[in-house]
Amino acid sequence: FILSPLFLLAQTDESTDFNSENSEVSDSTQVTEEIQEVVPDPVLEFVIATINSVNEKWLEVNNISAEGLIKINTRNIQEEADIVVSVKKKDDLYFKIDGPMGIDVGAGHFNREKFTFADYLNDKAYTGTTNALNISSLTKIPVTFDELMNIISGGARIRKYDTDTCWYTEEGDYIVLQFLSAKGTYRKFYVNKTEMYVDRFIHINNKKQITLNVQYSNYVNSGNGIFAKKISVSRPFKGESFIFTYTKFVTGNTFLNFKVDIPSDFHRVKLK
Repeated sequence: FILSPLFLLAQTDESTDFNSENSEVSDSTQVTEEIQEVVPDPVLEFVIATINSVNEKWLEVNNISAEGLIKINTRNIQEEADIVVSVKKKDDLYFKIDGPMGIDVGAGHFNREKFTFADYLNDKAYTGTTNALNISSLTKIPVTFDELMNIISGGARIRKYDTDTCWYTEEGDYIVLQFLSAKGTYRKFYVNKTEMYVDRFIHINNKKQITLNVQYSNYVNSGNGIFAKKISVSRPFKGESFIFTYTKFVTGNTFLNFKVDIPSDFHRVKLK
């Protein structure tokens, strides 16, 4: 059996305009000063407003406890396992994977600063700083902390980075927000126009390959928010996919479990 069905995806990949005018002040000495006037960018303003609406709704569903199944399909492996998750937005997530016959496979607690991860099949425990490199090393999914949370929490939050170039298009019922990084990679978020939640997001590398495709479905209302009980994740150019199907979930749970049990005889590894 594999380390964890969650960890099968192979590692690959992820304007404001100014008008200036010169003014001269004459006295005994001439001073030339450039004055910069910010010109409104309606595209950027619309993108930011959409992000804010989506993220506000995303936060309406919080303190999540959920359990269900995860199904894996790769070129070499087809597996199914039980999964339990706890999520406190925006800063804490926990998951535990159990294989056939109730065998513990792995468990992890990640927050924005640090993580603890137990590999029960190999008697190892990992701790360290939460960053994309460590997440990728442990989960085999090249994602940031926020993207990992988006995958397991039944909904997506959108981040815009300072170096991103962004724009949007409209496709049927969707506002499609697009972000181009300085490295030439793309992120696209398909936002439901009416309800303002992310229905799908994809990552595209600089070779125009879709490296990550996340699709939400089986929605249920939760207070003023929405929760997807099914999350389908695929890596098309790798021929890999997995599907979360949550059969039970509770929101507003003030007694979330984030504890990773580590036996005393485990070999401990610290990652930077």
